[in-house]
This record gives sequence, C-alpha cells and structure tokens, in this order.
Amino acid sequence: MTWILSSLDGQVAISFDADGNGGVSGTMTVAGTQYNVTGSWVASYSISNRLYSVFRVSGNQPNADGSYVSAAGRMDGPGDSPWGLQISGATSNTTNSNVPTFNEYLLPVAVDNASLVQTAFGQSGCIIVIDANSDVLSCTACYIQGQSVSTAGIVSGNDPAIIQIPQAAPVGVPVSIVFGAPIAHFAVPPLAEGHHQIYRVLMDSSGQAPSNTVGLVLEYYNGADGVARSETQVIYFNDSHGHLSPRNHTSIMIRPSSL
Repeated sequence: MTWILSSLDGQVAISFDADGNGGVSGTMTVAGTQYNVTGSWVASYSISNRLYSVFRVSGNQPNADGSYVSAAGRMDGPGDSPWGLQISGATSNTTNSNVPTFNEYLLPVAVDNASLVQTAFGQSGCIIVIDANSDVLSCTACYIQGQSVSTAGIVSGNDPAIIQIPQAAPVGVPVSIVFGAPIAHFAVPPLAEGHHQIYRVLMDSSGQAPSNTVGLVLEYYNGADGVARSETQVIYFNDSHGHLSPRNHTSIMIRPSSL
C-alpha cells in the first residue's frame, strides 16, 4: 500500500509504503528537506478497541550529519487509499539550536501512473469525461460498461457544477470522472479537502480516457466496498502549491443517480 500525500502548501509531504504487517518506510519532506523514514502503523478495528488508524515514523536526512525528523498521526480512510492524514512532528539538526514543529493535514497527491489509471478505468462501471479547460464545465463523453451513452444532463450549474451520474451506471462499482485539462492546471495536491466518497485521485498523462483525454481522474465509490452512494459535499480545487496555471477550476458536487 502506497500513501502519497501533501499539505496544501507543500510544506509537509510523504511517500510511504505501508505493509500488511504494520511496517512503514519511505520518504518525508518537511520545509523542502527530504528524510528517509521508517516506522509502524495499526489499522482501526483490527482489534475491537482500535477506533482509529494511527502511525509513527522517524528518520534522517541522507548524507547529512545529525539531521532528524520524527512524526506521528492519524490516517482517515482505507489502508490502501487514505483520503487524509493528520500529522504532527518535529525536526532537529546539529547546525541549528531550534527544534521546528509542524502540525498539518495531508491530502492525496494525484499519482501519475499509467497502470493505476488503467486499473481504475477497468474497474469503473461508468467513465465520465469533463472538459475543464473553460470556466464552465461541460461533459464531452460518457461510457457505461464500455458503451458510449448520451451526455445530456450529466453536468449542470456552475460553482458548484453538479455532476449527475447516469441512471444506467451500475451500482456497487466505482465511477471514474476525468477532468480534461493540461496537467499544469492542477495543484499538488489537487483537491482542497479530503472526501470519503473519493476512492482514488489520479493523473492521466497518457490519455487513456475516451478521446485520449489527459487530465485529473477522481474515482467515486458509487456504493463500492460498502461506502454509501451519497452526494458529495462541495469539492473545491486547490489553487496554491504546484499550481502552474492561472486557471482556478470551478467547484463541483458528485450526485449519484438515485438522488
């Protein structure tokens, strides 16, 4: 399981591999300095009195004399795809008497991995493609179980734009929503808040979506894995760290067909 998350301002970011035996290893970046870390984690409800998934890590800056980091926190969401991490910690080094602390909430970074995108599209019962190049979103394509269907009524309104999942989309399998726009249009992380209905946040630079669309992919649960098919809260896009484009995307809401 890979956890790749960042604070909105990019001051704290992690890339962790978490194994099924409770081990954690990877890298952690704090204020521009990267550390190699190891640690452990435990999953909520793995035994009856565990109400939250928690973790702790510590490590050092490679090739540096006495530059350390230590942190602990809480994970929100499933172990294979957390939608948020609350993390607190401190750094220290031999060249400065200060011990800077941090307390941040981390959000998923859109992973640009062709294999993960292929898996997401393969398990999605419905793929919706949105043109996100203008201030007003529009739906350019919709495929349900591999068949092209009408795009009428899928997107309505603006800020938030309502994305209505078609009635024919199968329940119990995810829906992939592709926001077609240049990669530079999206910040790191791309969303301003965590949302429990969003299973995965990906970046498709290989254009695997219909019409070879490149852009951000949000994988909505739509009842998969027992997650309720509820309407999302307003989803705001992050417009700070890593945002290389002047465009700020309109907010959205995802609404399942039964609502």
